[in-house]
Amino acid sequence: MFYNTEYHCDPDYFPEHKDIFRSKQFSIRETLTLPCEKPDIEEILDVRACPRICGWKVIKSPGPTGKKVVIKGQLEQTILYVADVPSQSVHAAHFTVPFCEFINIRSDCFLNHDHGNEPHILLEYLCAQSCGPRSISKCAVLFVWFPKETDNCPPHPKPGPPPRPWPTPKPYPPPHHRPYSSCKDYNNGDFSKDCSARKSRYYYYT
Repeated sequence: MFYNTEYHCDPDYFPEHKDIFRSKQFSIRETLTLPCEKPDIEEILDVRACPRICGWKVIKSPGPTGKKVVIKGQLEQTILYVADVPSQSVHAAHFTVPFCEFINIRSDCFLNHDHGNEPHILLEYLCAQSCGPRSISKCAVLFVWFPKETDNCPPHPKPGPPPRPWPTPKPYPPPHHRPYSSCKDYNNGDFSKDCSARKSRYYYYT
């Protein structure tokens, strides 16, 4: 037979959006096997889990963000079940599962291990199901965040005014021209010079 149990976190435990600096949700899926000294499972009664953060570190990243916060921790869990024995005694199986996740931050952000800069974590959802007499399939959804007081990032620079476009160039006016009125104009009044070949020339001006 297959039995399952679920856990949903109370929404009152979640921080408000305005109090979160950076956050991330991730899941842990696994199949647990009972220790050899434990009897077989007949029915799962309850599942309890508590996530704990063991350490975190800021590392440089070649991605577009520039930095990552690597968070390491473990999920401590206890599964209560009815044993498949004539006495139907209740047993508890304890498991500790490590995890490692990251949160992207801006390259100009600064986080350290001072008071108030520690990340927080809570169990958002948990589902456990027996998939055999000695195995348990489990899925846990965790929510990790840095509180707002750890925000050591300079504000984004305000965008400046857009650059002024280059003015549209005005076309040059066509040149004005007029023919020489006479050979006298071309030769500065000297009629003795031959100007028959120059009568077709123009005097340009703007």
